Amino acid sequence: MSIQAIRGMRVSSSMQSQMLLEQMRTNMLQLFGSQQQLSTGKRLLVPSDDPAGAARALNLNSILERQGQLQRNADVADRFAAATESALVDVRDVLNQASAIASQNAGVPADAQQRAASAGVVKGLIEQLLTVANRQQNGIYLFAGQTCDKPPFEEALGGVLYKGDTSNLSVNVDGTGLQMISLTGEQVFGAISAEVRGWNPLTPRLDQTVRLADLRGAGGEGVRLGPIDIQEVGGVGSFRVDLSRANTLGDVVNAINAAAGNAGASVNASVTTGGLQLAVNPAFTLQVTDPGQGTAALDLGIRQAVPAAGPLVSPYLKPKVTLTTPVAYLQSGSGVDQSSGLLISNAGKTVQVDLSGAQTVQDILNAINGTGLGVMAQINEDGTGIDVRSRLSGSQLSIGEAGGLTATWLGIRSLHEGTTLASLNEGRGVGTAAGADFRIVAKSGANVDVDLDGARTMADVIVKINAAASGAGVSLTASLATTGNGLRLSDGTGGAGALHVERLSGSAAMDGLGLEVAATGSELISRHVSIVRPSGTFTVLEDLWSALSSNDTAGITAAGEKLSGLLQGIGTAQGQAGTLGQQVAAQKAHLGDAVLASKSLLSEVQDADYTEAITRFTQAQTILQANMMTGSRLMQLSLLDFLR
Repeated sequence: MSIQAIRGMRVSSSMQSQMLLEQMRTNMLQLFGSQQQLSTGKRLLVPSDDPAGAARALNLNSILERQGQLQRNADVADRFAAATESALVDVRDVLNQASAIASQNAGVPADAQQRAASAGVVKGLIEQLLTVANRQQNGIYLFAGQTCDKPPFEEALGGVLYKGDTSNLSVNVDGTGLQMISLTGEQVFGAISAEVRGWNPLTPRLDQTVRLADLRGAGGEGVRLGPIDIQEVGGVGSFRVDLSRANTLGDVVNAINAAAGNAGASVNASVTTGGLQLAVNPAFTLQVTDPGQGTAALDLGIRQAVPAAGPLVSPYLKPKVTLTTPVAYLQSGSGVDQSSGLLISNAGKTVQVDLSGAQTVQDILNAINGTGLGVMAQINEDGTGIDVRSRLSGSQLSIGEAGGLTATWLGIRSLHEGTTLASLNEGRGVGTAAGADFRIVAKSGANVDVDLDGARTMADVIVKINAAASGAGVSLTASLATTGNGLRLSDGTGGAGALHVERLSGSAAMDGLGLEVAATGSELISRHVSIVRPSGTFTVLEDLWSALSSNDTAGITAAGEKLSGLLQGIGTAQGQAGTLGQQVAAQKAHLGDAVLASKSLLSEVQDADYTEAITRFTQAQTILQANMMTGSRLMQLSLLDFLR
């Protein structure tokens, strides 16, 4: 075997130059990368440096952004809570001063002149309290609720009108949900009265246009949609109806009838005044069930676990009153008396509300709220009727008839037959005594002695007066006033005297019923005693001012007692505000820890290790220098290099 010489490889100078340049470019990139890491402190300069690490860094940066927003929210909530607590301290100071004034002026030593001077001080306290109630934090009004861009309180109609709403401000401070951060003017100042409740259910009628979302359902839990199984026993058997996309009762009817038609069943669905009806061929029976954990048949009132003869009629589905409910649908389709309208009185002003053109419940609410009397009408929480409340502190709200039955049918007449005697006169009720409580003297001079023992409501009072008149043989009738509000005594005796009421047995019942007023001819209508008014701070301070101005000792004492209750309420509000502040502070601390942890993780992923970066930078410099020295030698070519 012969040995052959190894032939040497020839490398052209051009290739050598290219290889050298490529190596130097690589060295320069390494050097540049190390320089960037040292100057920015970041290990990841572009995603290709570490795709997995870059993805983690993006995720952590996103988390930090959310946490940063939550921290900003928490800072706002913290400042808001602190401002609220400070304002409540000022409210307490005002009420303490007012309480001291009431105590000083309730006793014998005080005279009319001193009380008049104190009345001026109380007026100043009202103005001071109004300023506190309209306090802001960074342009947001503390006690305005969610209507927080406008002052919530203003002087109007001789009182203080609350223009905020009843919903608290909330922010997300922990990433899991909204945290309440404010108290409303209703909660702190009692700026909205108790309701003139919709005591007469409006009971909308049912038809195929009624939305399922507006039904409380057979079980009161609403209508939870899903499939139902209907079995025509003795007929075609079982078929399924998908109600998951139904929006109205009409959709339910159409879905059942379509499924029955496809299955060849005789089942037919329709809407009755109460709910759904499923009819079937008399030769067959019906069974309706919910598959799995479904409840649609149960909620619609048509679940029938044991086969039964048709028709299958659901129980009442309890439709809710909504803004779009037609007025003609109310009272099970009878509608309400719209011809006469309402008489609403507040702050000494009376407005007749014309409802003749109202088409929907929204129209009724708009008409009432548009009176300019500081009233707020809304559908009640149960969706059964309308409630009316007063936003005007220091005034008395009354809702009565304008000659018809509109207020009664709507259930918002403030004095009605179901009104309890205990609720009259701001809850002070009607005092009675043993024996006859008062005497009605007719125009003829005939007497009717009335004993209210056992009476609980205005209906009881009317019955007792009429029974006493009948027993005495006197032509006198008691009823509710047909115009306005009050108890009406109608004298049919035709005498020439004056119809009036006299107190008996030392009883206060006559005054409690407002019958101490003068009659007009043969008719006496009582003073309005079913008082609806805000019972909060501004009302009590207005009462105190009025009592001091009129030198009314009993009124001063009553206002002082109410102030004690208000101070307790402010204490409760301060406790609520303090709790909110503590919750926000705890969330801020938790957020701070979470942000620190996220930044630590992000630093591990994207921050450069300076020791490693400096080492790599030094290595890159050394390699670059070596390449440059090698290149300088390689590029020193001679003639022999070209001959090889």
